[in-house]
Amino acid sequence: MRFTEQKSWVFTGARAVKIAVDPQDNPWIVTAKNEIKRWIPLRKRFFTIKGSATDISVGPEGTVFILGVTKRQSGQEIYRFDPDTGKWARVNGSAIKITVGPKGKPHILTEKNNIYWPAGTCYEK
Repeated sequence: MRFTEQKSWVFTGARAVKIAVDPQDNPWIVTAKNEIKRWIPLRKRFFTIKGSATDISVGPEGTVFILGVTKRQSGQEIYRFDPDTGKWARVNGSAIKITVGPKGKPHILTEKNNIYWPAGTCYEK
């Protein structure tokens, strides 16, 4: 569903279990089948982005992170979207939830309910 200028809801043709919105107000979603989709406003529809995810977050400057489907010690693998290549790059760590801070850095929650945020090249509690 999307909210139109006429102040009504319109079905977009996609169903999601997770949603994040980029700075241009375009949603990125994760479906129940772990598909990643991005709203393309010129086409007025969602397009599938290669990869699989369990969670997604977009920072205020546009950086997109996902948690993949591969299980690791403290959760799922973490990936960052590279808009130049259209591919996901693996990032150190694993988590069960992710959000992106104001400088495009991921903040994560692990299976043991520990919260970590970036500190240089690693995460700190």
